[in-house]
This record gives sequence, structure tokens and C-alpha cells, in this order.
Amino acid sequence: MKKIFAFFLIGLASTSWSQGLLNGLQGCYPMNCDGFANNAATGSSYDGTIYGNVTCTSGHQGTSNTAYQFGGTFSDHVDLQTTSALKPTTEVTFSGWYKITSDQSQSLYTLVYAKSGYSGSPYVPAWELRIESYGGSRYFGSCRLSSFCNSSVPISLNTWYHVVVYWNSSRGRIWVNNVKDSLVFSSGAISYDASAPIILGSNNTTNWTSKFQGSMDNIRFYDRALNSAEITDLYNNDPACNSTGANFIPPPPTGNYCSANTSYPLAADYQVPMATYNYNFTNPSSSGAKVSIGYTGCTGGSARFNVTDDNLGSGIFSHCSTGGANNIAIRGEAGDGTSTTETNIFGVLGEANLSGGNTSGIAAGVAGFCGPMASGSMPPGELIGVYGNSMGAGGRWAAYFDGDAKFNGQVWGSQFMWSSDKRFKNNIKTLEDVSSKLKKISGYTYSFKTEEFKKNNFPKTEQIGFLAQELKEQFPQLVSEDSKGYLGVNYVGFIPVLLRAHQEQQDLLEAQQQQINEMKEQLKALTGTPSTSKAENLSVTLGDKKAIVLNQNVPNPFAETTVITYDIPTDFTKAEIVFSTGDGIVMKSVSITKKGPGSLTVYANDLTHGSYIYSLVVDGRSIDSKRLIKE
Repeated sequence: MKKIFAFFLIGLASTSWSQGLLNGLQGCYPMNCDGFANNAATGSSYDGTIYGNVTCTSGHQGTSNTAYQFGGTFSDHVDLQTTSALKPTTEVTFSGWYKITSDQSQSLYTLVYAKSGYSGSPYVPAWELRIESYGGSRYFGSCRLSSFCNSSVPISLNTWYHVVVYWNSSRGRIWVNNVKDSLVFSSGAISYDASAPIILGSNNTTNWTSKFQGSMDNIRFYDRALNSAEITDLYNNDPACNSTGANFIPPPPTGNYCSANTSYPLAADYQVPMATYNYNFTNPSSSGAKVSIGYTGCTGGSARFNVTDDNLGSGIFSHCSTGGANNIAIRGEAGDGTSTTETNIFGVLGEANLSGGNTSGIAAGVAGFCGPMASGSMPPGELIGVYGNSMGAGGRWAAYFDGDAKFNGQVWGSQFMWSSDKRFKNNIKTLEDVSSKLKKISGYTYSFKTEEFKKNNFPKTEQIGFLAQELKEQFPQLVSEDSKGYLGVNYVGFIPVLLRAHQEQQDLLEAQQQQINEMKEQLKALTGTPSTSKAENLSVTLGDKKAIVLNQNVPNPFAETTVITYDIPTDFTKAEIVFSTGDGIVMKSVSITKKGPGSLTVYANDLTHGSYIYSLVVDGRSIDSKRLIKE
């Protein structure tokens, strides 16, 4: 079943992009650690032979055993078969991925070498990719005869680089990581030694200081110049090795069987008019496994693409890992065009059921796992529409909603957290006068209209709460409106309102208690001296020349410092400001030695957040108190 389905998909997965990069491709070497330097899937058999200490390593995409590691000696190299197809004399482009794992402290060393047919020095290349050192750094460079084409991108160890080199009879170019660098002119046609192979990793001569230590992956040879768009595609997408080489056999329109070294692409885009017929793929060993595409009348099914699974584990398995910004294994989109009738539209629909009395099975319409999926991690016997799990290695969020969410029904959980970090907030102000507002709202018992609003899934039991319209008049911040105009209440946000109302009541009680204490003192003074004469009628004229003033600290609340101002007349003997906790424990007393107006700066960097009291005491009597709030 899986093989048949893959066979069909290979036949349909043709793109104009891959067709362009097959044009002129003479050799493609994936370096896939199978013991050979294969010219993969070209049908040309221009294979290579591995020598020395060349071992398997991870490729440039991080996949194990998809590249070759060169040990750094003269014997560590790969000889590609001697063939004129790999040695075009008019234009040549070769592309590959390279990683330098050790600096050999050489002035230069070779990565790819094509020996020249020039009759002079036997070590002059027809063209070459090499590492050159100058200015204390190393760079990719290419040369042909005596002409050089050097990159200006410094090379770092243990970093993959994509390098493309182009030569013709008059010029050379080099690209490093999709950036074109130098342009160098040379002369004469490209001349090869017809009997010498193209060498990867070393020029294999003991009197040449060329010993490469590093990795290579996906080496390609073209008999033409690639354009900038094609080089960008190679850098970003790095397609599998496919070719239309000299001995290439054209594939059938629907592809070929799956194989490690053969994959025939479509030669063009194909259209299949299906009318009322199907493509129907079945598994000969099981009539319950099939894939149908197109009209569903032949084999049944509820969609134009139907997959029936006979315990293979996955009806549809989709894998996406391209290294791009957006990797989507399965994507669903649905729309009804311009229809105005009520309809059901689902981008993705998942259904799951437990049947046959199964009480221990696991059923979820859609299940998502952050980290490896653990067997039995879902609650057994539960029927779940959408399940999320983040308990695997590296898991963080079982579900993440980037926007508003709506629930028609109860929400259960062990704990709920609301974002409340001070760093998220500005315009912070203390609630004021909430007690008077609370008098204008009430709490109620009520029942929901479950029959009139069935889709809301309201509970049928008696409830306790607010009326949103009534609450909105006093605390509009706690009421929200949905898309249909119905109101909802933020009950959690009501907690700070209740707290502040409690604090206001406490402040009032404390002020009243202070007045009571003062009245007690006055009454004691009056009753302590018995009266022996007839009651007198007294009068007094009040003025503010001797008024004692204690002002509220500014700012309040405060973070680190705040200022208290006061005014003490000159005819008082002793004055002090006393700081205490909310429950009356004295923290500190500050004596005021200078009469008249003054100020006191309070530094409270290490003070715990909360509410405190400061009082002005003059000649042993508490004159006034204020509340000081530390953020």
C-alpha cells in the first residue's frame, strides 16, 4: 500500500524548478555514505572511487551519514571516473557544500581539482576549488591555469558553506553562500588531461601541499552557466540528485518504483482529465487498504481524496522538514465562496469514537504532542475532541492560543494563571472610591435560558453572579462584548476591587478609632477634675496660626523615594514622625527639630511592597496619620 502510494506521488511531484536545474547536469554526487561516490540517479554511471581515510559524517542539513569526512592526508580523496562528460571545455559550473574541520596551517589546499592538459607543469589545474590564506584569514578561491578567482568571505571552522564556481574561456566567477564575489578574466579554452580523473579532497601529489581535512556534501557538475535564480535555488532548497545525463532513460509519466539510487522525474507538467472516474490504489494483501482520488462513486467515501487504513498505523503520514521559515506537514483550508446559507465549514475535521464497550481505549479527534508522543499518555476511556500534551522531552505548552478563545461549557483545571507582571503594564494607578460604586451593584441568583440558547451549552443549575449591564455602569473594564453583542464578565478582575474596598473600609475604621481615642482622652481630662461650682458658659475663637499640618506623601504609591511635607508652629516643644506597619508595629521614629514648614524624604529601596502608616506626634499627642504605599 505504501509503495503504491509513493509511486503515484513521485509521478505527480514535478516542478519547473527541478526541471531547470536538471538542464546540463552531468554529474551529481550526494556523498551518501554507501561506500561509493555515486553519480546518483543520472543513468550515466560516472561513479567514483574512495581512497584513504574518508568516513561517514552528518551532512549540511544535519542528517546523519549523508556526507563524507576527509581525514587530512594526501591519501584521503575521491577519484571521479575519467569521462569527457564531466570535463566540458566551453563552460563549466560546479556546486557543493563544504565544511572545514581543521586548519592545516598550509598556504593553500585543494577541495576539487581537475588536472590540466597543459604541457608545462603537471600541477597546473584546468580549474580548481581551493582554500587560500592571506591577511591572517582563510578564503575560498578558484583558479584556472594562472588565473585566480578569490572570495572575500572568511572561512570559519566547523561551518557549512555552499560554494559555486563557474569558468569559461574568458572569465571565472565564484559564489559563497549565494553571494557572487570576484570576476577574473583569463584566456584560452579550458584544457583537460583526458586520462586524469577529477579529484575531490586532494590533488594526490606528494610534492603539492594539498591536504584537505573536512566534509563534503552534494557535489554537482554542469556543462553550462547557472543563472542567479538557479544558484539561489541550490542554496535554499538543495534538491535531490536527478539528471538527464547522456545515458538517461526517460521515465514513464507517473514515475518509477521507489529505490535508493533511481528516481525518475516527470519530463513536464501532466494533466489527467478524470471525468467521473477514479485513480484507485489498493493493497493486494488487504482489501481494507486503499487510496482513491477523484470521483467517489467507485469505492465510496465522503471526500474526493479517501484513504482507508488496515492497521498500518497511519492513514496519512505527512513529513515536512525543509529548514525554511514555514514548514507545514498538513494544511487545511475551507470556504463557501459567496454562499449566504448556513453551512458547516472546517479547515480540519477530526472525529474519534470508542465502541464495543471499550472503556480503557484512547480516542481524540485531533491530538497534538509537544515532544515525543508517549504511549498511553492520553487519559483512557475519555472521548476528546482536541487533545494537547506537552509532557514529552522539551515540551512547554500543551495548547497555545494567539488570540481570544471562547468556551461554551465548563472549564476544569488544577490552576489558572493570568499575566500580571509589572513589566507588562504602564499607567498604573491605585483604585479610588470603589466602596461607593459597590453600593450601586448587587449579586444575584439566577438560571440560564438553556432552551433558548442551546448552542451555548449553559448549565441548568442555579447560578450566583452579576448582571453584566449593571456591572458595566460602575466598572466597564470588567465587561467585554462578543461578536454578537452579548456581554461577559471578568470575575477574576473583580478581586482587586473587593481588596481595595476592604482597604478603604479599614482606613475609615482606623480614622474613626483614632477619633474615638482622642475623644476618650478629652473626656478623661474633663472628668478627672470634679466641678464644685455652677456650670459655666464658655466661648472660644478658633484660628489657624497654630495649626499643625501633615500632608500626604508624594508620590504615593512610590517605588524607591517619596517626600512628606508638614508645618509645625513654633510654640510646640517636641515633634516627631512615627512610621509603623499596618498592624501598629512601630518601625522608625524621626525627630523634627526645626519648627515651621518642612519636608522629610523617605528612602525605601529595601522596603517590602505593601501599605504602611506614618503619624505626626507633637508633645506626645498624635495629631494626624496618613497611609504610605510601597510598590
